[in-house]
Amino acid sequence: PCGFLGDAQKPCIDTPDQVARYRNKISGPFIDRIDIISEVPRIAHSRLHEDTPPEYSSAYMRKQVKLARQRQIARQGTSNANLSVAQINTHCALSDNCATMLNQAAQALNLSMRSYHRIQKLARTIADLDGAEAIGEAHLAEAIQLRRIEWS
Repeated sequence: PCGFLGDAQKPCIDTPDQVARYRNKISGPFIDRIDIISEVPRIAHSRLHEDTPPEYSSAYMRKQVKLARQRQIARQGTSNANLSVAQINTHCALSDNCATMLNQAAQALNLSMRSYHRIQKLARTIADLDGAEAIGEAHLAEAIQLRRIEWS
């Protein structure tokens, strides 16, 4: 493939069939094991030397991740990524509204049970990064968006 699918500056020259053939080389079960799928757009070279706002610096983000991991260890003795299904039900509990939202997403996106549970764990991690005690609708919506992929 040309490498420019979705690029705002350079058009993709591949046909839809070529894109589909390329994407079909990666199996669904493999994709199912990737927690975060995010497109990263090209940035202008002139922006490479701009000052980064403090809340986006590597040092700040490192500190936030460290605090979130400490919350996880204190709450359940392990990171969210290592939770079993039984532990997910305990530590990643969803409100009725959140459960409805996740069930609707599961149906609309044809999610596997693995994806369903990974979204719950990712939502718990986002809530931990936010310093929240419970998974909120915004945390869950962000987790669903980060797992969503238009692959086929």
